[in-house]
Amino acid sequence: MRAARAEQSPAVCALRSSEICAHIVADVAYRDATVLAGYVAVGAEADPTSLLRAAHADGKRVAVPRVESGGKLSMRLWTPDAVLVVGPMGLSEPSADAAVVPPADLQLVIVPGLAFDLRGGRVGYGKGYYDRLLHLAPAALRVGMAFSLQVVTQVPMHAHDLPMHRVATEDALHVCPDPAPRAT
Repeated sequence: MRAARAEQSPAVCALRSSEICAHIVADVAYRDATVLAGYVAVGAEADPTSLLRAAHADGKRVAVPRVESGGKLSMRLWTPDAVLVVGPMGLSEPSADAAVVPPADLQLVIVPGLAFDLRGGRVGYGKGYYDRLLHLAPAALRVGMAFSLQVVTQVPMHAHDLPMHRVATEDALHVCPDPAPRAT
């Protein structure tokens, strides 16, 4: 999947990312959320920046991840003018002084991944950061963000994996079968 994503030109990645973001912004789950989390894209990953900017402009609290010691993510407040630093994994992330957004406050989480299926299955990057975070945000609607080339028939799921409620691609926002009600 990394190779397939990398075959897209930067211009195609940017256009498709913008289309994905537009599908998410048009969804009622986005409109209803007041606190959402995204991520800072790396390489040829689907880029949620236009979604993050729209959410901030719409008055929503926006958070992006910071890798903390002990192998966990903290969600930190993000604004369009936020200064990002290079974290321990070489990723751009908020500085340690950015305000923490508690996972329990998150209502919508935009989740990156290598592959998704339309039942909500997700293959991440192998460290379990998002798996651990999502378990701390039971009320959040989980939206996988990916290019359509990353959607496959089925991905392997483990007992600890939480499926996505939606998978957003440049083609559509796919609503996945809801395996269990979200906590409210």
